[in-house]
Amino acid sequence: MSRNNQNDNTINLIKDKIQRRYYDISRFAMESAAQCGLTILDIEVAILNGEIINIEEDSKGEKYEIVGEDGLIIVEGRFSFAGKYMIFSVYTINVW
Repeated sequence: MSRNNQNDNTINLIKDKIQRRYYDISRFAMESAAQCGLTILDIEVAILNGEIINIEEDSKGEKYEIVGEDGLIIVEGRFSFAGKYMIFSVYTINVW
């Protein structure tokens, strides 16, 4: 399977978890979102309309960096052992 097909499958799985509300969001991500003036709805919309721009492997497995369709909201997360999607970081890109 090509990397693009794998990314398409992965983003579709993440979007399904968001639509079914089968995800968690860390306190850090909520605090970061609030500092950026974002709500949980903004985060959900960014994921549902976004795409994976980066995948990194670390000691906990793969983490996915998703950019919303407007290119301004970045959401980082990973799948938990229980199968939920865990959002652990949210930030915005400043446009000057």
